[in-house]
Parts: sequence; C-alpha cells; structure tokens
Amino acid sequence: MPLPPVVVELGDTPLTPELRQALLRSCTRSVEGSDCVEGADSAEAPARAVAIVSVAEDGTVKIQVGLRDPARWRTRLLRFAKEDDPLEIWTAVGFAAGTLATTMERGEEEEPPAPPEAAAAAPSAGPAKAAPPAAASAPAPKRPPVLEAPGSPPPEPDPASFLPRMTVDLAAMAGTGIERGAARIGPRGMVTAWVGRFWSLGLRGDVAWVATPPRNMSYRVAGIGVGPGASWILGDVRLTLRTVFGVDQIQGKRVDSTSTQRDGRWIGSVGLGGEGEWPCNSPVRAMLGVDAVWPFGTTDVVVREGYRPEPSRVHAGAAFGIRVGAACQSH
Repeated sequence: MPLPPVVVELGDTPLTPELRQALLRSCTRSVEGSDCVEGADSAEAPARAVAIVSVAEDGTVKIQVGLRDPARWRTRLLRFAKEDDPLEIWTAVGFAAGTLATTMERGEEEEPPAPPEAAAAAPSAGPAKAAPPAAASAPAPKRPPVLEAPGSPPPEPDPASFLPRMTVDLAAMAGTGIERGAARIGPRGMVTAWVGRFWSLGLRGDVAWVATPPRNMSYRVAGIGVGPGASWILGDVRLTLRTVFGVDQIQGKRVDSTSTQRDGRWIGSVGLGGEGEWPCNSPVRAMLGVDAVWPFGTTDVVVREGYRPEPSRVHAGAAFGIRVGAACQSH
C-alpha cells in the first residue's frame, strides 16, 4: 500500500506548468514509497509531509519541510546563478525537497522541532491537506543549514579566451642617455600581446636624437627590446610593470670646417619600467610610460682623437602617447 503523498505548497511562486511538473517529478523520484503532489491537487488522505517553497528577492529558493509524527521542520536554502536554466533550477528544487523529507523520516541530521517562518502566512491546505501541526512553543533553530545547489554545470572555457589580444602604442619619448646631462627625444612604438587578464609580452622599438649634443656632436640611438609584463586593473586604469631586454645601435657624428667624422657601436641593456593607460575599456586610450635602463657596458662613441664623451651608466626615459587595440579584460 503506498504511503501518503508529500504535499508541495508553492503559494505565489510564479511557475509555468512545465516547471511545476518538473519540480513534482524530481521530488517524486527522490522520495520513498509515495508521490509528490501540489497542494491544490492533493487528495483527502492525510499528507505524509509538507514542503513549502518560496523565492526571495535575490533569487534564493527556500524549502521548508515539515513532518506530522513526530512534528518537526527542516529548512534548506538553494542559490543559483542568474544564467542557470529555469528547468534545471526547479528540477533541483524538487529533488532537494523530496530528499529532505526522506532524510527527516529516517531520523538523519536531527534538528530541534520548529515551524517554518512562513507557516502562518502560507495558504491553508484545509483538512484535506492535513498539514503537520506547528510546534509554536519550540524554539527556531539559530542558523538553518544551507545547501548550495550547483545548478547547471559550469560552461566550457571559450578557446578564444586563451588567444592573445593585441595592442599597438604610438608615443613620443624623452629621456637621458649617451652622455650625462644630454637629453634625447624621438618617437617610440610598441606592439603588445596580452594573455589573460594579467600577463603580456611587448616588442618595443624607438629612435632618438640628442637634443643638446656637446662639442658640435650629433647622436642617433635606434633600439629594440622585448619583455614580459604583469598588470593590475584599478577601475578604468590598467597599470603594467614590465622588464625589457634590448639592444641599441648608437651613431655619433661630428662635422667641422674640414671633415665629417662618424663612429658607432651596438650595446645591450636591461630595463625596468611601468605603463599606465586610461580609459581601460576603450579601444583607443591614453598611455604614459616610464623606464630606467642599465646598459651592458659603456656608451662611449669616439669620433675625434683625444675626445671621449662621459658615459651615463643609467638611462631614464618617459613616453606619452596613445594605445590602440583590444580593451582591458576586467574579469
């Protein structure tokens, strides 16, 4: 002989007929020896248990299950992501309600008997529903147990998210170098591949001329460098710390009344710099960068016997321009 049904009270919960049936089917599959029926459809026979289902404003689903003998109540809270499928959500709710009723009958996870908070406000099922008596004098549990429902399985990662996103910098650069006290200026460009939210690899090139060359000298410095970067996003600003390994080709020239003399050399270097860009989510944004460079050796370029410029051991520079390309990945 089948046991009395588990009566599910949905109250004002807005559900389509399809979702109601999905809840009742999964509830029936999870109880032992009887069915789950909606309160409005329950027969005159006494209820085996009552499950009151309600939805909070934040989308949390509350399930309050009560047994008749002995009278006791149990509560579960289910939280779902906004993108979860409604059919899967209400299937999980029905399964949780039926499982909770079964475990209570077995005496598992005992709690002090207490009526649900919504028992007084829930629509009365009348004598036909035979709702379990409320133990009004029993204290409510201080903290109801919480069951986190997984909802739909996590989506598969998008393969495109692992592909690098590209940006291009066009900037004006100014800084020291070549000789102490000799400023240099010129254009700078950089192509950067961004992987994920925090990591990047940049390829940088620049050409600069000494603005105030000493002793009628003129200098040209052409350099290229590559280096990884780590980023932090603060609101609409992305800050990047970058190490650059590079090489410069330094050319010096002096012209006097009788001749033109030239000399040049290659020199390697390592640099540490930072970049800031704003607004981060725009495809075109302002970019400001600073760096310090340590050359591997000196920058001596001798173009006249008896004259050797005093080398600068650390080069400092700054660049200001625009960055074009993929916007920042904020999450």
